[in-house]
Amino acid sequence: MNDKFKDSSKYEAAHKANAVLGDVRDENGVRILGTKGQGDEILTTFEKAESSEIDKLTGLLLRSEWEGRMDQHYKISKREGKSFIIAMLDLDEFKLYNDTEGHQRGDEILRKFGKSIRDRFRESDICGRYGGDEAIVMLTTSDLKENDIKSEQITVAKELTNQTGAGVSVGMAKWDGISPLEVVIKAADDRLYHFKEFNRYEV
Repeated sequence: MNDKFKDSSKYEAAHKANAVLGDVRDENGVRILGTKGQGDEILTTFEKAESSEIDKLTGLLLRSEWEGRMDQHYKISKREGKSFIIAMLDLDEFKLYNDTEGHQRGDEILRKFGKSIRDRFRESDICGRYGGDEAIVMLTTSDLKENDIKSEQITVAKELTNQTGAGVSVGMAKWDGISPLEVVIKAADDRLYHFKEFNRYEV
């Protein structure tokens, strides 16, 4: 699992618990609190919880997880007056890969697609699988100006295309400080399909 989605504090706590629970003894040297390895059990519990949050194929957050995280961040942004950007990302002609090269090849491309997204964006950004061959990212903080979004779409698309080995289209929308989150997502999705259809690499 990608380290980007790990909360290091959980792992530190588990390892500390393992050390403490494994070494507390009475005056005769008999262990009186827990057994060695209970910290590992705690760690396993954390890992199981994480696995239920992550799409196994792409390594991106599942919808049930990213929707909640984005909604929470939206409320924080609204309260603190901070901006964010939604990016929608989609593989071009993905069905063609499945039909002509088989589902194993399609799965390989999806894995590369997910990894390229996790590598491209920051740990603080929220990266999820939107469905099928489409992904969504919330850039939780951004100084990007509205006029620069089109060129940024092109930059991100080229980077992800190179890393994935398949065409990637990108649409981005910046929150205006007023609109509901779903309106921003819709705006990014509209730009994604415009990007696919018209002059994708022309500013």
